[in-house]
Amino acid sequence: MRKLTVEERKLLTKLLQVEFTGHETLILQLEGVVVEELGPPNAPYLRLVVSDDAPLADVARRVPIEAVAPDADGMTIHFLVHVLEGRLSELEIFREDSKEILSVPPADAVQVLKYP
Repeated sequence: MRKLTVEERKLLTKLLQVEFTGHETLILQLEGVVVEELGPPNAPYLRLVVSDDAPLADVARRVPIEAVAPDADGMTIHFLVHVLEGRLSELEIFREDSKEILSVPPADAVQVLKYP
């Protein structure tokens, strides 16, 4: 387990700034989160571990927020925040064509998609 990198924290903060049910509580959870890398660097998949005493978020769906950004070759990369039982659970990052990610874009290149 490790702390979030600066870029991972920027990305998650950007995703959680969009208003949706429970986003304020998820921002609070982000403060103490630690991560476990579950995928290789070219297909990042992070398990997010939240403190047991953190408040639980009331979210409407397992993936309450998503973002996209282009990979180095222009293919779309998706960033999904997963929430299980009211806690941040995973940050899933994958290419639309399922190939290896060439370069994970910085948080400022990511476009957040708001679900209806």
